[in-house]
Amino acid sequence: MRYQDIVVGEDYGLRMRVSSKEPLHHVQVTQKVDRNKNAKVRHVDGQSEGMEKFFPFRNVAVPWNRRKQFLRNEESLRVIRELSADVDPVTKEAVQSVFGAAGEHSAFVHGDGHFSADAEAVKRLASRAGMPEALRELDSFAFVDDIGNAQLTFRAAYRPATELAKREPDTVRMEVEAREEELRAGGYGPGERWQHDWLRDQRRAFALMRQWAGFSSELDRLQKEVDRVRGLLYSAALELERAGRVREARTLQRALEGK
Repeated sequence: MRYQDIVVGEDYGLRMRVSSKEPLHHVQVTQKVDRNKNAKVRHVDGQSEGMEKFFPFRNVAVPWNRRKQFLRNEESLRVIRELSADVDPVTKEAVQSVFGAAGEHSAFVHGDGHFSADAEAVKRLASRAGMPEALRELDSFAFVDDIGNAQLTFRAAYRPATELAKREPDTVRMEVEAREEELRAGGYGPGERWQHDWLRDQRRAFALMRQWAGFSSELDRLQKEVDRVRGLLYSAALELERAGRVREARTLQRALEGK
């Protein structure tokens, strides 16, 4: 929990080491030291009852009266992380970039694959993706932690990202093109060749984002339109020849053939 939320005189669950594997000890905070953000605590019960000691504030895990929900959330997060393991890194990068393109910068795909975001941001993303906004409808394992962040499996991030890309293809394409141009231009500066290396590394994620946004189907549509226009121009060339305007017809045909 945050240092500013710790209140002198209140009871808390304390861990000797910052680890979910450590048990919670019932303590009361008796002093806060702003200089180094330590908290002095007195053990309320157990073998250490009455003993006092300073700990970094991060060891003060949760208000004592909320410890049961806190432990349930920890177990849920363990399961969420387990279910999100072994996610393809390219897919993770693409999902993260779609959320960035959407302007939801609290949305984050963690290194272990699980997804977190401000609870309201999750609702907005779900709405824009045409999906249910209720957290448990997106992910049966989801929960909101003590600071208002929703914690979800990677699957619950993947679906909104891909659906949002379909619904807002221009948003995604603009993000990809802007990042490509930024890295391409930046890499020509002195000592900035790493940006070109990074651009090459990002190509796979960018390709995936374009695929989700329907880029390949857009190319097919454009190709059909090109073929349609070419057909019209060939027909026009034939009409010119029938009308006795042979020179204009030949000029048009050569242009269509790229000569």
